Amino acid sequence: MSPLEASSGAPILSVRSLIKRYSSRTELGGLLSRTPDKIVTAVDGVSFEIGEGERLGLVGESGSGKTTIGRLLLRLETADGGDILVRGREISGLRGKDARAFYRDVQMVFQDPYGSLNPRFKVQDTLMDPVIVQRLAPRRGGADRAAWALERAGLSPPEEFFHKYPHELSGGQRQRVAIARALVMNPRVLVADEPVSMLDVSIKAGILNLLKKLSDEDGVAILYISHDLSTVKYLCHRTAILYRGKLVEVGPTGEVIERPRHPYSQALKAAVPNPDPRAPRRQVAMTGNPGERVKDLGCRFRHRCPDAMEVCAHVEPALIEVGRNHFVACHLHDPNI
Repeated sequence: MSPLEASSGAPILSVRSLIKRYSSRTELGGLLSRTPDKIVTAVDGVSFEIGEGERLGLVGESGSGKTTIGRLLLRLETADGGDILVRGREISGLRGKDARAFYRDVQMVFQDPYGSLNPRFKVQDTLMDPVIVQRLAPRRGGADRAAWALERAGLSPPEEFFHKYPHELSGGQRQRVAIARALVMNPRVLVADEPVSMLDVSIKAGILNLLKKLSDEDGVAILYISHDLSTVKYLCHRTAILYRGKLVEVGPTGEVIERPRHPYSQALKAAVPNPDPRAPRRQVAMTGNPGERVKDLGCRFRHRCPDAMEVCAHVEPALIEVGRNHFVACHLHDPNI
C-alpha cells in the first residue's frame, strides 16, 4: 500500500503532489528598492487520498501548511502545482454547472464559529441561501432542507433556531450551525479545519461524535485538520504529520500517535500535557528556531532535530514503510543509510 492511498474503498478525494507558494517582501526597503520577492513554499509535494467514510487527520504546528491545504481543496486558493481530484475529476478547471456540483460535493467547517457566520443573517437565511444559489430546492423546500440539516447537526427542534442571529447562540450552537450549513449541501467530502479548538471540552465531545456519525452513517469522507493529538486519536482512522509543507509521517492513527517514528512526531507527542503525575515524562529537545526556513536541499527538520546526521543536510528523505501501512520520511529508518 502506498502512503497516499485511501485505507478503504475507492478514493473520493485524491491529492497528488500539491504545491503552493507565496511571495513576500518583509522589509520596507525591499518594497522601495523593488528587490525580488522572497518565495515561501507553504505546501510542497503533498499527496494523499481519502475513501468513502474515512477520516484522515492532518496534524502539525502553526505554519506547517495545514489550513493552506484545506483552502486549496475548496478552491479558495489556487495551487501552483499538483492535482486535486474529487470522484476522479480534476477540480482546477471546473466552471458553471460543474463548479456548482463540486461545491455540493465538498464543504468546509472553519475554525472560528464566531467569525464564520454572517452576524446580519438569521440561522434560516444562513442555511437556505446555499440551497437557493445551488437551485437544490424552491424556498419552501429549502426551509425543510434547512430544518433537516439543523436536526442532523444536533439542534432540535430546528424552529427554535431559525430566527436567531449568531450572537444569540452559544459557541457550540454556532459551530453546529456552521456544520449544518455544510450538511445542507449533502457533501461527500468535509474539510474540518480545527472545528473544536475554540469550544469547551464538553462541547468538543458532542461535535466530534457528530463528525463520527456523519462519516459512519452517511459515508462522508473527512479531512480533519488539527494540532490536538487527543481529538485526532479519538476521531481519525489515519493520521498524516505535516512539517513545513511536507508529510513526514503517515499511518494508522494508533501507530502514529502511540508509537511515532519521526523525531518531529515524537516531539509533538511529548508536548502533550499528561495529567497523571505518576506518568513518565519524556522530553524531546528540539534546537533551532521554529520560524527558520531552510533550503530545500536535505531534510528541512534537520536544524531542530536532536538526531540529525550529516546525510540529513544533503539528501531529502523519502517516505518509506516502517510498519504495516505506516510510512516515515526520516534517514534514521532508511536501511540504506
